[in-house]
Amino acid sequence: MPVIIVNDEEDVCRVVVLKKTFVKACVQKGLGVFGYSIKDVHNMLAHWQGKDICRNVNSTDYKRYALLCYITEPFVTLTNQNKHQNRWQAVAMARVLGEFGYDVDVIDYNRSTPTLTHNYDLVIDMAPGWYGSKVYEGFMNPGCKRIFYVTGSYPTWAAEQSATR
Repeated sequence: MPVIIVNDEEDVCRVVVLKKTFVKACVQKGLGVFGYSIKDVHNMLAHWQGKDICRNVNSTDYKRYALLCYITEPFVTLTNQNKHQNRWQAVAMARVLGEFGYDVDVIDYNRSTPTLTHNYDLVIDMAPGWYGSKVYEGFMNPGCKRIFYVTGSYPTWAAEQSATR
């Protein structure tokens, strides 16, 4: 085992970052041997913890169903610290959809693990084509309305701009 000489607090921080980077690289390489990534493990943990889908977030009993494919974190945390706009917007959208007569389920746009149990009349998705949209493809009623909720630049345009840089 190599000996690391630490002279001050700044050196301690560098050592911690180096060790963390090394451990992360080892874990990534080990998972890669089995065809998995850290994101795959993160998705599995979220699924086991029930954080990949929040069912009927308004506790209503309507006959129409809406799926919000955005973020689940504001619905699973115990504290009500919705300081970032996406957190309070998710809660507000779910509430308004409930006011329009929808039972609202929320899934994380970046997860591929939610298990849906019924078909939807309305789907609002912030990232069509990503993990979340693959989950609900077979769970839309005929005539289901799909809304692309854009929180930033259009993804294709943003990708083109990044490629030109």
